Amino acid sequence: MWPRAESFPKRLRLLRATEFQRVFQDSRKTGDQTLTVLGRPNGQGYARLGTVVSRKSVPLAVARNRVRRLIRESFRRNQRLLAGLDVIVLGRRGCDGRSSEDLRATMETCWRELVRKCEQS
Repeated sequence: MWPRAESFPKRLRLLRATEFQRVFQDSRKTGDQTLTVLGRPNGQGYARLGTVVSRKSVPLAVARNRVRRLIRESFRRNQRLLAGLDVIVLGRRGCDGRSSEDLRATMETCWRELVRKCEQS
């Protein structure tokens, strides 16, 4: 069971198309060849996450779910750092071939860079 501080309730998720569109239209961007992270301030005291890992970019459902699970885990552990941001993580072709440790390290770097970029604007 996850400690309460690292849980992932519904209020921490981007659920509606309008919420996703708002981030896609006006966001700061960071990432690498296989992951793209978009974020923008949300005016709330907590961060919200949306993930987009398509069947076209990651054909096997098991691999897609693994990538999503690693993204959620990293988000849960960095919620305090990301407070006040709406974040979307896009999984690109090849992200399923990366090791879990590599994906975690990339996400950690992306979170810090995204916060820095959002603070500048």
